[in-house]
Amino acid sequence: MHHAPMFHVKHREPTARHPAPDLTAVNRGYGQMCFDPTPFFEQYVVFAYRAQNAFNRVEQSHSDSVRCKEGCDDCCFALFDLTLVEALYINDRFNRAFNGNKRN
Repeated sequence: MHHAPMFHVKHREPTARHPAPDLTAVNRGYGQMCFDPTPFFEQYVVFAYRAQNAFNRVEQSHSDSVRCKEGCDDCCFALFDLTLVEALYINDRFNRAFNGNKRN
C-alpha cells in the first residue's frame, strides 16, 4: 500500500550556497535527537486527530463492517507501515513515559 508523504522535502543537489548537511551530529549518542522535532510532532498530532475522526465516521456509517470493540485483536496482528515522524513520535513518547524507569 502506498501512502502519500506527510511532509514533502524537496531534493536539492549540494552547492557552495546550499552545502550538504553535516550528519555527524546525528550520531552523537544512541537515541538522542539533534533537532527539535516539536513542529513535526504538532503537525503529526493534528493529522492523527483528523485520521481518527475520519475512522470514527466510517465506523459509525459502516458499523456492520467495522467491528472494533474491547477485546478485539484484529489490528494487533495486522501489518502497518510507520512513517518516520510516527516512529520518532512513538519513540519520544515511550522515552518520556519511561524516563529513568526500568524498561521490562
